[in-house]
Amino acid sequence: MANFNRVYELIVSRPPSINSNPTLITPDAETEQVVDKEGDYRTEDLEAITITDLNLRGSVSSGKSKGSTSPFSATITGLTSNSLAYFEKNSVVILRAGYDNTNVSVLFAGQILTKEVDYSQETSTLSFTASEGYTPSNSVKVTKTFPANTTYQNILQFLIDTYGNNGIPVGRGLSELSSLTGKGLSRGVDEITLVDGYTIEPMYLDSALDKVCRETGFTWYLNKSKLYVEPEDYVPTTVESFVLSPNQVLSVSEIIPSNNNNSKDTQEANSGFRIKLLLDGRIDVGDYIEIDIEGIINGSFKVVNIVHNLEFEGESWFTTIEVQNV
Repeated sequence: MANFNRVYELIVSRPPSINSNPTLITPDAETEQVVDKEGDYRTEDLEAITITDLNLRGSVSSGKSKGSTSPFSATITGLTSNSLAYFEKNSVVILRAGYDNTNVSVLFAGQILTKEVDYSQETSTLSFTASEGYTPSNSVKVTKTFPANTTYQNILQFLIDTYGNNGIPVGRGLSELSSLTGKGLSRGVDEITLVDGYTIEPMYLDSALDKVCRETGFTWYLNKSKLYVEPEDYVPTTVESFVLSPNQVLSVSEIIPSNNNNSKDTQEANSGFRIKLLLDGRIDVGDYIEIDIEGIINGSFKVVNIVHNLEFEGESWFTTIEVQNV
């Protein structure tokens, strides 16, 4: 049984240098950073520990939800006092997992939000939650006045760049989108000209992006601490596609997916399936899968929700996906 070939790697590094007070990014200081480094904070050569063989139990959830949620929660038993010291507020965590060093993929990348250490037993147990994009969303305030005849694309790009300057890279740029027309609009954000300009009053970065997305029929979300901004009913023209063989599938249930994301969803609730698999971190929300199990499921489906459940010394080492018809 593949359960005996489980592998994982949990990398935990000290928090990057972060300004203690919310930083107001003004028109004259657009490049000011909260996270004191260039580029993606996950790649910084910080002091770190790597955990590979302790009893890790946890879950990672992924969907097109936005904001500073806690998609990764876990407990670890048997950490030394030295290792426990690495688990601080805003410490960077990266989790890779899979089977037998084949298909070992990143399941999560983000920062620690909360932690608790239980010393009641002979061996301590650490419980923690982690979030994607936590620092920029909660520490960066922006204010900016855009000149007359600016476009919404310029405004969105400013906010995307501000995330990038503070350690959250863009997963797919606006120029890579096949359509820039938001849900309910007839013109793209690059074509909507604001004659009187536009002003972002002082507000947190995530609130500013929320506001502009509401006005343009766009949405934004974080996946593995990369930022995605796109129309609400966006359907990519090219996406990753996976073929699932029947021996990868543990169970199939017919459902109405809890998180619909393609253009059909604006008109009706599409039918779909919940599929339980051996742990597989290669699949992301928005990917497509091909699957054929005689008499049960056959065709191409869009992945709209993912949960990875991990018990290194227990029964669970599985991925559950929700998919909808396309």
